[in-house]
Order: sequence, then C-alpha cells, then structure tokens
Amino acid sequence: MTFWYKNKIELNEKIEEFIQCVKKIDWFANCGKKYEEKLYFDYVIEENVNEASKHLNQQTNSKGIVILERLLGEADSRLNWYLYNHYRKEHSVIASGKLIQLVNKRFADDLKIIDLNNQFLVLSEMFNIKYRDYNWLQWIFNGTVFELYFLVNITNIPVFYTKIFKVFQDGHVLTGWNGKFPPQNLCLETQIENKDVKMLIY
Repeated sequence: MTFWYKNKIELNEKIEEFIQCVKKIDWFANCGKKYEEKLYFDYVIEENVNEASKHLNQQTNSKGIVILERLLGEADSRLNWYLYNHYRKEHSVIASGKLIQLVNKRFADDLKIIDLNNQFLVLSEMFNIKYRDYNWLQWIFNGTVFELYFLVNITNIPVFYTKIFKVFQDGHVLTGWNGKFPPQNLCLETQIENKDVKMLIY
C-alpha cells in the first residue's frame, strides 16, 4: 500500500478540517480554570501556575515526571519506527518534510492567522519559559498533521497527537507526563497507552 506515489502528496479532508479547527482556538484562555473533559488519557490538573511553570521549564525527567520534549520525542519515535519497519516508502513522507511544506503552502493565509510561533512566545511569557529551543506547539501541530495523513490508509499506526490535541483546543496546555517510559534506546512501535502515564494539564 503506497499512497505517496512519485513524490505526490495530497492533503486529505481530515487535515483541512484540522486547520480550520486550529484557526478557532483561543489559546491558553482557560489555563488555571476547572477542567473535567473526558479524554483518551487520564490526567492530573496542575494546582497553580508556579507548578505548571516548573514542569514546563524542566530540562530533564525527574521522579514520576516526564518532560514535554521527552514525551513528544517518544511519540515521534514510535510512529517513525512503526512506519520504517512496516511502510518504508510511506516513512519517506516524514523524512522529506514535503507534507508540512504542502500544508504551509496550501494554508499560507490561515497559518499566518494561526501564527504558532507567536503563540509559543505567548506561552513562554505566561510560564516564564527560559529554554525555547523547541516550539512545542509547532511540534504538536506537525505531529497531528502526520497522524491525520497516515490514518487514512494505515489505521493501526501508533497515534498520540490526535489524542491530546483537545487539551489545546479547550484553551489549556499540556505541561508534561506523570509516569515514565522505557529507556530511550529501546525502540517501540506500539502506542502510548493510558496505563503507562497520565497527562499533566494546566
């Protein structure tokens, strides 16, 4: 099954719907407010902005806390490893960067309105984030696009981003993970499951 044929990549309806959804987000508007939505993953609500800021500023995992970069890296590696082992040609879509380029081109005007770089600066100021090497919002956006692209034809890929994006849709922010993962040198191609960890949300 190859749906990236002769370097031709086409956006599907789900990706277009996702872009329209992102346009409507009131980013971080409900941070610190009560949150009781039913999500795929269990979650723990951060008690205050200082606690959320502490976790967003962590550079390494600590006892029971997985930092956001490690969490997103884990999700990426599982998808990449699965595709590499089972759908080698399709894996090239990620490596080439052409899908994200197409999204940026196709939705150029919309993406200017969304402006994830500006939203990340807002996030950084809200939580006094000192380390800005990675724009987590762009990372999560890209990860969601990849999952929506592959899910059309590969329904059993290990998805993660499409399961957490509602947190941001609802005006909150994911600050990390309560739990732990296997060592990073252990390559898994299975989904991150609810039993593994709990989201930290502010």
